[in-house]
Amino acid sequence: MKKKIEAHAFDGCDKLESIIIKKDFPMYMGDGAFDNTNNCPIYVTQEEYYKSNYQWHKYADRIKRLNIAW
Repeated sequence: MKKKIEAHAFDGCDKLESIIIKKDFPMYMGDGAFDNTNNCPIYVTQEEYYKSNYQWHKYADRIKRLNIAW
């Protein structure tokens, strides 16, 4: 399982329709990891943790709660 998202990992992936993160707490994310990704939603299990995280808050308007029971 990945423990971090490298800088610019998905930068320019403009065909993405959504991103799903199954970790409850925000993992390390490098600069610009989700830049230029067609503003697709980023679904997470703990929306408030991600939106307030200093690395993730840049994408707060795209972060949505994932409502799926695993």
